[in-house]
Amino acid sequence: MADAQPLLPLILDPKDLNEAIQTPALASKLIIVDLSTQELYDLGHIPGAVYIDHKRLTCAQPPAPGRLPSLEQLSQLMSDIGLTDESHVVVYDHEGGPWAGRFIWTLDLLGHPNSSFLNGGRDAWMAEKFDLSNDTPDTTPSNYTAELVNPDCRATKEEILSELDNIPNSWAIWDARSQDEHNGTKVLAARGGHIPNATHLEWTDTLNKSDNNKLLPLPELEKLLNKKGLTKDKTIVSHCQTHRRSGLTYLVAKALGYQNNKAYDGSWSEWGNDPDTPIEPA
Repeated sequence: MADAQPLLPLILDPKDLNEAIQTPALASKLIIVDLSTQELYDLGHIPGAVYIDHKRLTCAQPPAPGRLPSLEQLSQLMSDIGLTDESHVVVYDHEGGPWAGRFIWTLDLLGHPNSSFLNGGRDAWMAEKFDLSNDTPDTTPSNYTAELVNPDCRATKEEILSELDNIPNSWAIWDARSQDEHNGTKVLAARGGHIPNATHLEWTDTLNKSDNNKLLPLPELEKLLNKKGLTKDKTIVSHCQTHRRSGLTYLVAKALGYQNNKAYDGSWSEWGNDPDTPIEPA
C-alpha cells in the first residue's frame, strides 16, 4: 500500500482544496468523494467530486447495520472511484463530517494513508463561495483488492468485553451519541444505556457551530478530550449507534495524533441488541 508523504494534510481547509484542484500536478492525483445526498450532489458539488452513497460503507444488516461490509463490496467500491496506491482521497459530506470520517477510517483499515477531510464539508465550501459543479466527472475504474491491512483500527465486541476491567484506566470508550442515548432515556436498540465506564462526549461538541461546522482548533479539541479523560496514553474506542457519528470522533483522535485509536463499528446497535453484554445503568 501507499507509504509516500501525503500530498495534502489530513485536515484540509476549503481554500487549500480549491487551490489543489486548480493545480494540474495535484488535481491529477486527487479523488474527491462526496458523501452527502444524491439530491445535494445533483444541486451542485465540488468540481471533480464523485458521488458515493454512504450506505456502501456499511453491511446494512441487522442487528448491527453499521458493521463493515465485505471485502468484496469494499473492493468494488474502491475500484468504482478509481482508487490506486498513488491516489490522494479528499472526503466530505453535508453534516460536519461523520460519513467523511467513516470513509477515512475505512481507508485506514485498508492501509491507504493518503487521505484528507474537508473541514466543514459542503457547508464550509459553499460559505466560502467556491465554485460548484453540476457535471458528473469521468472516472476511470481501477482493479482494487481490499484487504484489512490495519485491523487494529477496528474494535470488536469481543475485544471490548475482554478489556472491560481496563476501562477507563488504559482503555477508554468514547460514546459519541446524545446524552439521552448514553443515559438510556432514549432507546434505539433492545436495551438502552452505555458500555460500563464509557465516557460521553457528543460528536457535535467537537464542531464549531458558528464556523460552518468546522472542527474546533486542534489545541481546543485536545484540551476537551483531556478534560474527559480521553488521553493519548490510552486506547481510545469511538462508537455511536451505527458508527456514523463516531466516524468524526475517530477522525478527531487521528488528527490529534492518538496512536491507539479504534472505532467499534458494531456500536450500540450490536451491544444494545445483545442480551448478554453488560450495560449501565444496569
